[in-house]
Amino acid sequence: MPVAVVSYIYKLNKMKTNKVIIFFAILPMILLQSCKEDEGEIGAPFSKVEGLTATEWVFEQAFVIDESNPSGPQKDISTFYQQGEPLRISFGEDGSFSVIPGSGKNVFPDNGTWSFFPSDEAPTEIRVDDGTGVTRMLLAGPTRIVEQQLRIRFVTKTCEIDGETKPAVGYRFVFNRAN
Repeated sequence: MPVAVVSYIYKLNKMKTNKVIIFFAILPMILLQSCKEDEGEIGAPFSKVEGLTATEWVFEQAFVIDESNPSGPQKDISTFYQQGEPLRISFGEDGSFSVIPGSGKNVFPDNGTWSFFPSDEAPTEIRVDDGTGVTRMLLAGPTRIVEQQLRIRFVTKTCEIDGETKPAVGYRFVFNRAN
């Protein structure tokens, strides 16, 4: 076979290979573009206040936390609170709250005022004030109306270490939305 024919066949094969490589490089972009869904309106965000105040919250679980340990070990103490009537909390739209203690030890103030911190739109904690002091309860989940649980965590005991106040004992509570 003449050299010119071999050279021509080589160039043809090289062009085919390049076309195949280009085709497979472009194919994923074509497929991804064709799968793109139309983006709809997001709409107004859920009201966190409405989610919290829409119903009463009924005790589900409780954990005591060793706040002085960096790993934060927890012990489930739910059975202590599940003997008899459950603990209930109500948050009013007017900023009031009340607690029905139930059969277990009540670590919450009986009543007072509440507010979200730092804002009603993006809260990270609920602050309750019974007139003698403010209890800060960290939110461990959202408070939207679609959420069926309220999860909070707070410190109940602190200690002084080298002149600095540090958390010692905390609680984590889970409440279910009352029907």
